[in-house]
Amino acid sequence: MSQLPHAPWQTNLTTGDVVAFAFPDEIDGPDAGNSQPALVLSVVENAGELYVDLAFGTRQQRSRRAGLAVTVSDRDELIAASLRSTTIFDAERRITVSIRNSRFHVNPETGTTVLGRLIGQSARQLGRVNERLAGRPERKSRPHFRRRKDPRPVQVEYRRRGRPTAREIRYV
Repeated sequence: MSQLPHAPWQTNLTTGDVVAFAFPDEIDGPDAGNSQPALVLSVVENAGELYVDLAFGTRQQRSRRAGLAVTVSDRDELIAASLRSTTIFDAERRITVSIRNSRFHVNPETGTTVLGRLIGQSARQLGRVNERLAGRPERKSRPHFRRRKDPRPVQVEYRRRGRPTAREIRYV
């Protein structure tokens, strides 16, 4: 099976891009299949095919885990991302798809699905979200104790009826 060449927007897709994508709905309704802004969390190549992790974008202010949400609210950030109002990208609601997925909405005038790009504070939030998703701590952990490189000697005393009967040195 021969694969079609990638469109320019497909090869240039990077983390932090805001794209138009129709997320699958749990309930079919009149709005089913409408494209929403989605945030590219990461781009991964697997077996010669490019895949993207997309976070769902919404304007609704629901309670979300703060560590997995990217909020775009600053005026300059909204303009750079081509968004009309404050948008929250929820990484708990993410999907991994091929860049050839038919749910990407390609603008016929521009020939791309990319709406804009995150900048400033929202780009830093995205970095923290990706660290959390990767399982790496945000800060370097500090152990409460340090392990010794060499074992240290400890004297062990055996007793019978309260009196020492033998002594031994163990290395722990």
